[in-house]
Order: sequence, then C-alpha cells, then structure tokens
Amino acid sequence: MLPALAHRACRLRTSLPLDHESQAVLILDVQARSGSPPAYSNTRVKISVSDVNDNAPVFPASSDSILLPEATEPGTTVYTLQAEDRDSGANGQVNFELVSGGDGTFSVERSTGTVRLVGALQYEASAAYRLAIVARDSGVPQLSSTFTLLVHVQAEHDNGPIFDTLTYRVEVREGVPVSTRFLQVRALARDAEAMTLTYHLRADGDAASFGIMPESGWLYVKSALDRETRDLYVLTVLASAGGSATGGEARKTGTSTVRISITDENDNSPRLSEERYFFTVPENQAPGSSVGRVMASDRDAGQNSRLTYRLLQHEPNFLIHTQTGESPPSFLGWGWLGKIPRAVYNLTVAASDRGLPQRSATVPVLITVQDVNDNPPVFARAEYRTAVSENVPPGTELLRVMAHDADSGPHGHVHYTISSGDQHGLFQLHESTGALCLAQPLDREAQSLHALVVQATDEPGGHFALVPVAIEVKDVNDNKPYFPVEMLSASMRENLPPGTLVTTLRAIDADTGVFGELRYAVLEQPVGEPGVAEGRDAFAINSSSGELQSPALCAGAALHQSFMLCCDHGGEPHFLGAGPHPHTSTACSWHQLMPGPAPAPVLTHSPQGIAWPRLGAGHSGHHGSPSYTVRGLGLFIVFGNSLPITLLLHPLCSLSPKPVSTIAASPPVIPAPNVLSQQPQTTIFAHCPFPTQNLL
Repeated sequence: MLPALAHRACRLRTSLPLDHESQAVLILDVQARSGSPPAYSNTRVKISVSDVNDNAPVFPASSDSILLPEATEPGTTVYTLQAEDRDSGANGQVNFELVSGGDGTFSVERSTGTVRLVGALQYEASAAYRLAIVARDSGVPQLSSTFTLLVHVQAEHDNGPIFDTLTYRVEVREGVPVSTRFLQVRALARDAEAMTLTYHLRADGDAASFGIMPESGWLYVKSALDRETRDLYVLTVLASAGGSATGGEARKTGTSTVRISITDENDNSPRLSEERYFFTVPENQAPGSSVGRVMASDRDAGQNSRLTYRLLQHEPNFLIHTQTGESPPSFLGWGWLGKIPRAVYNLTVAASDRGLPQRSATVPVLITVQDVNDNPPVFARAEYRTAVSENVPPGTELLRVMAHDADSGPHGHVHYTISSGDQHGLFQLHESTGALCLAQPLDREAQSLHALVVQATDEPGGHFALVPVAIEVKDVNDNKPYFPVEMLSASMRENLPPGTLVTTLRAIDADTGVFGELRYAVLEQPVGEPGVAEGRDAFAINSSSGELQSPALCAGAALHQSFMLCCDHGGEPHFLGAGPHPHTSTACSWHQLMPGPAPAPVLTHSPQGIAWPRLGAGHSGHHGSPSYTVRGLGLFIVFGNSLPITLLLHPLCSLSPKPVSTIAASPPVIPAPNVLSQQPQTTIFAHCPFPTQNLL
C-alpha cells in the first residue's frame, strides 16, 4: 500500500486486493517528510480488514455412506456433519438443513449438524436412503454447499456380518512407505455357519490409494500420500460371509466407513515470496521504522508451518522481526558508529519452520541507503588567486575552482556561478567544470585587481558554498608616455654657469613598474644663427629626471628650439633604437636668452601680488628719471617710476609660450625740442605646463 499526498493529508490507497482470511490486521509505518534537507516524522497505522461473506461452508468430503441395522432405535445419532466457513462473525456461522431424502425417517440438528434416526427402519420399505444436507452461513448474501449421506439399511433377518463400529477414524502420516499397514477392521458373522469373512473395498476414487487384505481386514497404503495434495480419504469397507463365487447361494455382506486423515510430515521447506528483495531506506530514517518485509510460506501444517526469521550475518544497523519478517533498522545514525556509512547493504535472511527436522530457506536482501541532501559543497581551497597579463585574449582559461559534495546522486552534483564581483561581465564560469575563462579584454589601467565570489550549489539547490577568487591583472607596455603640453618654454640668462637647471621636463606614462619608468633625451638642433652649437651639444638633459641644464656657452642666438624625446622602459631612448619596441613621445622646448637680468618666468601657481624681478632702462643725462608703462593683457602693474612689476591676475595657461605684456620705459619730458627721446621695450613671456586656452 502506497501513501499519496493530497491537500496536506496522507491518503492510503490499496494497491492489492485485501483478504480478511489471510490477514485480518495490517500494521503500517507511515513517514512524513518536508524541507531541504528533509525532516522526518513517523507514525504507525493499524488497519483492521473487516470481513465480507466471500467464503461458502466447506464439507470435508462431498459425500459419505453408513450402514444401519434395521433394528436401530429411533433417536439414535447415526452421523455428525462437519463444515468449515473461513469467514468470521455471522459470515462464518454455519447452519445445517436436510433438504431431501429423509422421508421423515431422519433429522438434522440445525446448529450442530447431528443426524438422528427419528423413524423406524424397514428394509422391505427402503433398503437405502440418500440424504441431501445443505450447510448455509449467516452472511449477506448467504452462501451454501451440499453434502450427500447414503444410508444403507441392513435387514434384520439378513444375518450379514456386522462391524464393530459403523465408522472408523484413523490418521495416517504422509510420506509413509507404500504397503504400510495402518488399520485393521473387524466384522462378526451372525450366522454361525458362516465362519469365514472376506474383506474388500468398494471401488471409488478414494480407494485407489489404499488396499485391504481380504482375510485379515488390514488396510494398507498402495501409493504415496501427500497431505498438501489431499488430507482426507473416506473408504467403504465390505465384509462378506457365506456363499461362494461358484455356488448359487447369495453372499451376506456388511459395510463400514473408514475416514482417513492424513497428518502432516515436515516435508516442505519454507518458500520465500521473492527470489531477491530490494529495499530502499533514507539515510536519516528514524530508528525503529520499517524498511521492508520478507514474506515466506510453508505448505506444511501445525508447527511444521510456523516460521521464524533471522539475519544470517551480524549487522548492527538492521534487525528483523522474528515472527513477521519485518525489517526495522535498529538505528541509522552513522555518526554514532564512528565510521563511513555504506551505500548498499547485502544481507541474507533465513526463514525456518519449527518442525523436526527443521527446514529453512534463505533469500538475499539488498538494502540501498538513499542519500539525503544533508551535506553542503566544500571547496578544495579557502581562496583562489591568479595573475594574468592584461593582453590575454578572451576565451583564455584563467583557473578552475573545485568543490566536493559528500552526498551522492543528484544531491552531490555541484553547479558553479559567479555570485558577485563581475559587474561588467568580464569573466565566464563554466557551470559544471568550474573553469573560469576571460569573456572580455582586461585593462590594468582601468582595474588592476578583480575580486570575485564564486558560489557552488548542489541539486536541487538546497546547499551552497562561497569562495573568494582574486585575479591580479599584470601590466604590459600598452601605454605611450606623453607630455602634458606640446610646447614648453623657459628663459635663462646668458651668463648662467654651465650645468645650471633651466627647467624640468615631466612626461606621464599610465603603465606601472618598469614599463612606467621614463628616460629623456634631446633629439634635434636649435633654431639659431649659423655656427651656433646644435641642440644635442647646446643643452644637456638628465635621462632619468628630465632636468634640462644650461650649456657651456650661451652667447649667440637669442632663441633656441629643442626637440625632447621621452621613452619608457620598453627600449633605448634613441629615435631609431634597437631592441624591444618602446613607446616614445616628443615635445618642443623654446629657450629665450635674455641680454641682461631677465624677468623670471611666471609659474603656473604664482599667487596674485607676487613681485617680479626689477627691470632697468639705461639712461644718461640730467633730464630726470624714466617712467614705465605696461602694454598687454593687463596682468601686470608697475608702481611709479621704478620696478618691480607686480602680478595682478593669475595668468591663463596656453599650449605654448606667448608674449603677454610689453614693458615700455619712457624718457622724461625735456623742454628742449632738439633732445631725442628713446623708448626701449622688453617683452615678458608667461606659460603653464598644462594645456588650456590661449592667452592671446
């Protein structure tokens, strides 16, 4: 019987027909399960199979015969009927009724089945009676069966032989050897002249298995008897006296009935209902609950058919009910045993009867422990780390994560997913193998370290585990160094000592490590007057720091132009260098050579109100002091007839140096018109190392 869940109720439905006569009470162990991992609850259900009237009364034999002397007195009990009904209650209560053949001479007691003679017998009126007796139960609908009793009347003046009993009852053990004698019948001849009696059996179906010795009346076995095939035989024995087979005188006979019950011999071994049993039990099933039932039967009767069950091998996890064959596990708590549980148990059950000698039968029992999802996946490592170059192509396998689940079957299948850390979809994780592959190109400058969290989930998703995965992106030389501005400018005095710092070049490379280490060099000659030293010789630059130093001699051209090269660590700082391919960048540097004390360049972060170095205007005579004016953007102001110049506003930045103001020195006013006045001028350049809008 299998339970089916419906609306939170467990409905029990029959899977096979029930038979009250075979088993009136059923004991079921019902288990409820819920959740993941599942929790269990057990209960026991007792089912009483109520009886229906499906069995008719059964007589031991369908007919029988007896011999009654004509002088038998009325009221004598001549026969007792027996009928069995396997049903219970009213369905098994049997009542007897004489339906025909009695003619008022015989009666049958309704409840006991006793047949009595109620009238006088007259051989001349009726030498034999055929009584039809019906046995009925009390069920609805009523079932019945019919028995025929043949009554022979022996005439009083017949003087035929009379047996010492009308009915012999004897038990014969099945399996006795053929020709074994088991009963001697005796009859007496009433006629003194007929001293010799001869015995024989009336020929019918039952007489085929037996024989009788004519002179002695010994009954013997003619063929093998098997109680399981037939357990009752009814014989009619005839005793004849007087007369002869050749003479004309009639032979006088008497009859008696012999009822032979075949007793059981323990000649049948128990028979199991299956050649092999297969049971399945959840690994967390509660101790004491039933795993399955082994069923056997024995065709013998009595003690020879009573069976007991036992396990042939010692198995502490299981035991079997000796009487019913049920196999409840003693306990299934594997942790209690301190050893790894087995997935399959191969047991052998023996069913033995209680006969002498005892007979047994064995059957293999295979118990499979059904896995329950009670173990989470466990990663092989606490964390996974790897380093990969940023230029590896998509599809490259970076690493593999691996988790193990101690459960078996579907509960042990692990699926992998990226739980977090991959917002841009840069990586792809194989669901089954745990292979982590690159899905999109990496950029170390955008993100140098990717921290992922990988989740391992078992089926059907009851347990999971997390593991961190760190992916370090290694730098490659994929970024070109660059100068923040295309044009750099600086001013220097012509009388600076050699090696004086003129300006410092700064280039930027987004790469790291050796690929971000920069070196500087001067490439091309300056723009100057013929014969002036070229740029390589005119200026020196520190290849590591980018510091540009003054030349040994600053006479000549007032304006120098140099091309500066910046190279990262991918190669040598040569314009056509050999070896690995470096990334380079160039910038143009202008250097103005001032004839005298020159104003220092206005730096990017010069605050408002800073004093500029003094400018001087040559002047002779006694005509007064010169005055100064500023023409340009109005970034500077001159106070009175003397310098320094003061910065009014923060200068805007440009890509290249621009003249921003012109300082004019005006001579004093002279009354004499023949005096020539001069207005010398000086131009100030300002620049910023970061590109913005032009100043002019």
